[in-house]
Amino acid sequence: MKDPVLKRLLALLQYVAYERQPDAALFENMSGADWEAVFKRAVRERLTAVAFDGLSGLPQNLFPQRNLLLRWAAGADAVEQKSRKMLKVEGEVKKILSENSLPMLVIKGSTIAAFYKNPEHREYSDIDIYTADIERSTHLLTEAGAKEEYRSFVHSAMSFRGATVENHSHFVSAWLTDGRALIDNRLREIAFDENRRADFILLHYLAHAIAHFASGWQLRFFYDWAVLLHSLRGQWNKQDFEDIIERADFRKMADVFNSISTDYMKIPADEIPAFARDEKLIAFALRDMEKPINVGLSRAFNRFQKFWMQGTPGLFWKKGWHYFKHSVLKIKISDN
Repeated sequence: MKDPVLKRLLALLQYVAYERQPDAALFENMSGADWEAVFKRAVRERLTAVAFDGLSGLPQNLFPQRNLLLRWAAGADAVEQKSRKMLKVEGEVKKILSENSLPMLVIKGSTIAAFYKNPEHREYSDIDIYTADIERSTHLLTEAGAKEEYRSFVHSAMSFRGATVENHSHFVSAWLTDGRALIDNRLREIAFDENRRADFILLHYLAHAIAHFASGWQLRFFYDWAVLLHSLRGQWNKQDFEDIIERADFRKMADVFNSISTDYMKIPADEIPAFARDEKLIAFALRDMEKPINVGLSRAFNRFQKFWMQGTPGLFWKKGWHYFKHSVLKIKISDN
């Protein structure tokens, strides 16, 4: 790994995830521009507050300049404020549904944040929920003041109390392949089983990460994965996990994701699923992370449906077609 900006950021992240003391030599003689580059990369990767936490692993004489430190602290504070707002709205949604005897599962978002050293420091932009009855839950929330913006193949997107709530009918885009349908069905089976909670969280997150390959991976995916594996070590069934990944034909992309996660986060071998390296595909994924083809087949369809509901489907061809035409290659890579 030659990029000094990435190496420094990863050192900060590894300190937060594993309390590994950063190599002080990486941070010696850094200029203001050097620190600015690390800060901007953290912001870009949606890891502003986590990287700020990582600074506490450095001696004070290696800290960034005061003006940048203040900006970084302000950025972390903004993440905290957003997290509190999201949790408040999430609580209201849960209350509405529970009062109507409809159990709700929060997927991603605060569920993953709960495993962070500081849960308020995980950035997320919407509240993803799952219930056994999407029609009834959507109706209950719209009655309470939510506005349905659009429907996709996997969720109903609503605005509620200033936040976006995505009410899922599926955990993954099951319509794309038999493998994804297999994963989706397994997640449905164990979603509300407390004894399989760790299995659900890890299987769902990996499927979610692989699906996002089409629209581009961020460093935060690998940080999340490291935190989840470390927090849930010894609590999940590795053999069952690897079996369903194999049967769903997710093995190739799971191996790439685990390879990069290990390279970046130095995940202990006893915590991560077994994987084989495909250097060619790893290199492709890394290049795409630097200059992502920010696309996705489901995103293209989501945009079309959104513009259709707004009465302007023609805008799809101006603003959504590029999502579709460039997604085919990455969909083929991730599903074969």
